[in-house]
Amino acid sequence: MPDIRLGLNVLRRALAAFVGMTMAIGALVGVTLQSAPAGATPTGTVTAWGSNDVGESDVPVGLSDVVAVEGSWPTSAALKSDGTVIVWGDNAFGQTDVPAGLTGVTQISVGWDEIFALKSDGTVVEWGDAELFAPVPAGLSGVVAVSAAHDYVYALKADGTVVGWGYQSPLINDPALEVPAGLTGVVAIDGGGAHALALKSDGTVVAWGSNDENQIEVPAGLSGVTAVSAGQAVSFALKSNGTLVAWGNYGTAAANVPAGLNHVTAISSGYGHQLALKDDGTVVGWGANADGQIDIPVGLSGVTAIAAAGRHSLAVQGSFYGPVDAGGFTAVSPHRLLDTRAAGQTPCLTGTRDLRVTGGGTTIPDGVGSVALNVTVVSPGVPGYLTVFPAGATRPLASSLNYTAGTVVPNGVLIKVGDGGKVSIYASGGCPDVVVDVVGFYKGGGVIAPGGFVGLTPKRLLDTRSVGEGPCLSTARDLVVAGGDTTVPADAGSVALNVTAVTPLLPGFLTVYPSGEARPTASSLNYVTGQVVANNVTVKVGDLGSIALFASGGCPSVVVDVVGYFQGTNGSVSAWGDNYAGESDVPAGLTGLTAIAAGNSHSLALKADGTVVAWGDNGSGQTDIPAGLTGVKAIGAGYFFSLAVTSDGGVVAWGDNYGGQIDVPAGLSGVTAVAAGQNFVVALLEDGTVTAWGDNTYTQTDVPVGLTDVVQISANNTATVAVKSDGTTVAWGYDGYGQVAGAIGQTNITQVSVGVYDVVALKGDGTVTAWGINVHGSTDVPLDLSGAVAVAAGEQTSYAILSDGTIRAWGLLETICDNPDPGACDGFVPTIYSPPVGLSGITAIAADFNHALAIEGGALIGAGGLEGLTPHRLLDTREVGQQPCLTGSRDLVVTGGSTTVPEGARAVALNITVVSPIAAGYLTAYPAGVTRPLASTLNYVTGQVVPNGTIVKVGDLGSISIFANGGCPNVIVDVVGYYN
Repeated sequence: MPDIRLGLNVLRRALAAFVGMTMAIGALVGVTLQSAPAGATPTGTVTAWGSNDVGESDVPVGLSDVVAVEGSWPTSAALKSDGTVIVWGDNAFGQTDVPAGLTGVTQISVGWDEIFALKSDGTVVEWGDAELFAPVPAGLSGVVAVSAAHDYVYALKADGTVVGWGYQSPLINDPALEVPAGLTGVVAIDGGGAHALALKSDGTVVAWGSNDENQIEVPAGLSGVTAVSAGQAVSFALKSNGTLVAWGNYGTAAANVPAGLNHVTAISSGYGHQLALKDDGTVVGWGANADGQIDIPVGLSGVTAIAAAGRHSLAVQGSFYGPVDAGGFTAVSPHRLLDTRAAGQTPCLTGTRDLRVTGGGTTIPDGVGSVALNVTVVSPGVPGYLTVFPAGATRPLASSLNYTAGTVVPNGVLIKVGDGGKVSIYASGGCPDVVVDVVGFYKGGGVIAPGGFVGLTPKRLLDTRSVGEGPCLSTARDLVVAGGDTTVPADAGSVALNVTAVTPLLPGFLTVYPSGEARPTASSLNYVTGQVVANNVTVKVGDLGSIALFASGGCPSVVVDVVGYFQGTNGSVSAWGDNYAGESDVPAGLTGLTAIAAGNSHSLALKADGTVVAWGDNGSGQTDIPAGLTGVKAIGAGYFFSLAVTSDGGVVAWGDNYGGQIDVPAGLSGVTAVAAGQNFVVALLEDGTVTAWGDNTYTQTDVPVGLTDVVQISANNTATVAVKSDGTTVAWGYDGYGQVAGAIGQTNITQVSVGVYDVVALKGDGTVTAWGINVHGSTDVPLDLSGAVAVAAGEQTSYAILSDGTIRAWGLLETICDNPDPGACDGFVPTIYSPPVGLSGITAIAADFNHALAIEGGALIGAGGLEGLTPHRLLDTREVGQQPCLTGSRDLVVTGGSTTVPEGARAVALNITVVSPIAAGYLTAYPAGVTRPLASTLNYVTGQVVPNGTIVKVGDLGSISIFANGGCPNVIVDVVGYYN
């Protein structure tokens, strides 16, 4: 006789037609947990709406500190920041009876009557209707994500493979739901009604299971995916630009993504409805609504996690930070992992030893990708160096810090976690004592989100003591840190370096900053005569994948090792408008872009690796890129010719030469930017002067005598406008359209774009002004336009990029057919000049005549990702008006105001320097509002100058606390980036 209970359950499932409705909210792997500051107001509360048949929407009173939620048709579950789980709703099969003592949970997944919890040790715990589902496979370990589907459960392992299991009875298992043979490289999974999705490390998607609604027919060419969500016969992919792609269940409300939906950070699928979380903390819902499950509560904001359940919805509000994306950073209060001086420890370090940095009592969960450490060497007997590297890797030719006899030397170290959750520490000699504190970690697994950290085995990029390299650094030099043989991809956003100054002849300082930018008033490390000083430096990658190194004096030898990089935003191009010659047909797969230029009917794009791509009209050879052209740092497009500025400051030109515009003047150098008109070229030189060549029929190459201090140029047709450093504009050339005369008297201008008949200008306050011929309203700037960050002018349409990454357009937005003759407009298809719907994350725009280009910078920096900054000084106690030195503790505001760091940042990347203490001691930087930890950021001795790069979680009121235990040191604090 068959098992009646089993048959009833199968029938129940068939009627519901859905189990485990992809409540993974688009997360790539398990949630990374982090605690709120001590004494903070309760956060991480849960809001529920929709059905409430068995209490699934009755959130337990007082529930807080939640970081993730999940739900099925009758049940809801919440994961708390302390790794515990709370469940409410239906308990027919013990779903709400959380196993006693269950802790250390990093992710949950809810099926129909079963709940699965992933623990920090990589194991899975199951409870609920265990008689129906097969138990967790014996010995299953190394799991980084779990997802319950209709008839199957999937576990993603750290090696990129997937393990699945189904019902106890093989008679009711669907073979189609078994994991596809040979599936590897997986970074995220999600199970739906009767199908499953896997996201691979290359951003592509694999689907399997039922295909009755085409839900496993992944759209051809789909790439750049960062998360997946499987619903009831419908599939969703979240792309890196914050938009969604849906397939399956065609024609139903569930598959109809709302028009214009962008800035999405998470997606969750229920039985017949969907939820999307946006980067502004709001929620959008669509699909079935019989129980009000997509009626988003009025005023719901500050949301950090979502779950679309059976017929109800869940949202986490006000979580202190919320889950971070893959590669994202989680700051912790500093915690000591090693002190060889402590009782029971080896008294000093000789050779190599491994140190556990994750799991156990480390405060860092297992499975993280990298850790941020503060490493200090104490009183070595002889000079030497210390290297920290991933356990299991070959020790690299690189150093984390250098020391001399009797010194105390700290340094921040970002390091990839190696075998067994360990790092290796090697001392070359001197038997130093070693102190290691952990200050945070970078989430492992998944497709690394923009701004996410990728740890590397350290690699040496520069040693000026080597033959042909120096022998020392005087003034400034550039160094390639991305692309080539650096081990860092060309499109990286920032790099993590260990920089060492060796035996300078005089005291001074060294500044590391993005190549191509003005040198900031900040230092990366300070040194004195004969000293060996190392520092952890995080720096944004500049022009041509390079950084700049500046030494103020003393001719120090400099050693640079790279230890990791922060993911860039992988810019891609969108094009719209006319397409007569293919100028709007962007080549497939074109990404990694830094600049664009639009000609009459051709387009150019500059890649991060310094190469150029061209498409469109080639009647004059304007898209025939010269063979071997590399090292390009800027581009320009004229009517029928093209320009490139090379890394040595030269110019390369090709295409039409009617006016001599591609005859670059002999010996021209020092060029930083070019602008192209109809048949002439204008070049901006690094000294702020301008030169021009080509057709001069309308004096367009007659640069005004004495013109200096120029910071930006733009040209089109037969006119040029230059912006000066004081915000004024100077123009020359043909003035039949008023483009030249209109430039007189302009102030506070930061950028201009010359159109065919007009000029559009960006002002310092984010507003826009325009002058010239008003073709179709191209100079009628919308009265409510504000927050602009860049502008572009075409022939009849004008554009502005806004601070939220969207584009505002005015003027001619589409063509119309106004021929009154009967039938004259039959079959007419308008040309659209307004930006495509949903375009977001825009970082650059270009326009000319009637087509436009925009770089989509990819998704905004992911949760926990680094936004690199040009270094900015926050504190120097030596300055007038500051207390002369640091005694005890003081708070320092590090976000908002003039800090260059936005309010709400999770953590800040700082360079902290102690100058000339009068006694030995140590300094600790920690979040304001928490108890000072037993840990140090740097140690110092009398008269020493000690720098250290560190990462500090932002505390109360956007501040950190700085404590000096003695010696009244002067303290310098520079910010180099922040984690959002």
